[in-house]
Amino acid sequence: MNNDEYLIEQKVIKTINTYRMFEKNDRVLIGVSGGIDSMCLLHILISLKSKLEIEIFSAHLNHSLRKNESDEDSNFVLDECKKNKIKLFFRKIDVLELSQRTKISLEEAGRKARYSFFSEVCYKYNINKVATAHNKCDQAETVLMRIIKGTGSEGLVGIKYVRKDGVVRPFLGLTRKEIEKYCNKNNIFYVEDDTNKDLNYLRNSVRHELIPSFKKYNPNIIESLSNLAKNIAPDVEFLNEYSERLYKRIVKKDKKSVAFHAPSFKLLSRSIQIKLIKIAISDMQIILDLKVKNNLMLNRNQINKIIDMIYEEKISRLDISKELNAQFQYDYLYFLSSFVQVENFEFLINIVLGDTYFINFIGKKVFFTLLGSEKYECKINEFIVDYDSLFDRKLMLRNYRKNDKISLYKNGSGKKISKFLIDKKIKRTARKKIPILCTENEVIAIVGVRISEVYKVSDNTKFKLLIRYENI
Repeated sequence: MNNDEYLIEQKVIKTINTYRMFEKNDRVLIGVSGGIDSMCLLHILISLKSKLEIEIFSAHLNHSLRKNESDEDSNFVLDECKKNKIKLFFRKIDVLELSQRTKISLEEAGRKARYSFFSEVCYKYNINKVATAHNKCDQAETVLMRIIKGTGSEGLVGIKYVRKDGVVRPFLGLTRKEIEKYCNKNNIFYVEDDTNKDLNYLRNSVRHELIPSFKKYNPNIIESLSNLAKNIAPDVEFLNEYSERLYKRIVKKDKKSVAFHAPSFKLLSRSIQIKLIKIAISDMQIILDLKVKNNLMLNRNQINKIIDMIYEEKISRLDISKELNAQFQYDYLYFLSSFVQVENFEFLINIVLGDTYFINFIGKKVFFTLLGSEKYECKINEFIVDYDSLFDRKLMLRNYRKNDKISLYKNGSGKKISKFLIDKKIKRTARKKIPILCTENEVIAIVGVRISEVYKVSDNTKFKLLIRYENI
């Protein structure tokens, strides 16, 4: 190993140690696309795994965006992992169709599909860390993109070195040139994705057009933007920790809301007020027995309207999203959730794919993730439904209701759920505790009991919804 290679590996080790990315006996899943960054990360972690005392695995998601080329990339990754005796987890999904059906960008659809896949693999195989190959140039591009769109201090942090969900980025201290040099010196093979040159994607336009133009004014623009993210991160972390401690001292909570005493709230700086509102919104998900692992995000304009309610000092209500409303009355600002409703032992949840829903008072947790058309063998606590006709429909998890019916035949005929559960000899006290997966007007499944015949998977199913349910 020459000096350059040694220095690059030492940089990676320094990043890992500085941010405490790994601990002894960690099981690490490496996201491998087959591109230069991920192949370099795979090879470096293979060379360092004994020193770091970690076990490594790899995951590859075929996005089906480039027809035969995507399959060739998958075969390449498979061969490389076999050659290096690294277990590979593989999935193929039509990201273009997913993007069109969910009405989100191709980039966002791909990102959601990848992280949902990583989360599923980690859960199944008891893997506690996910390593991705984001580098210093990716960081600079991300910061610049957020500045272009408009962002606050949180956005300027860019790509985090370590996320709370176990995702780590060991390459954030390396530039793309350093990665290319390491691969060339070590004869590391990789594939090139032509879509990375498509300027219709914002990131590609920033990478190939905007950043090169900035180099006329600052040749070290990559380093500068990366340092901006690194320098602001400790300040953001401090503000977040301070705000969380303050929140615990001043918030008023009950089973249906969180609230702030308005006169006390007014004494705080606007920066802290904004932080507290964000914490309150997150807290709305866990103040009930029903706990939802999902972050409700509000934009700055919505937060400003909430703060304005306090200073107007009149009874008012603001519906800030379908999931949340804020109310001001009698010197208190309340946050009331419609995302989770609990009343007389009733519950209702709007489903977000990739999230886990904890329902303490029925002793269950339920997880949802999207699968492609590949064959999937369900475990005893899992079932899958046909998702092709559900993309544009709102999915919910709730108790069964008096007139609910489940289809027992393909023509849609069936029987009332109450009668069905009686026929199944399920005790009356247990019936209300069985979650029902449904749309606004149709039952998809009685969780753990029966799937509607209309939504059973067929040979023509392109997308499947996997539901896993367990005792808490």
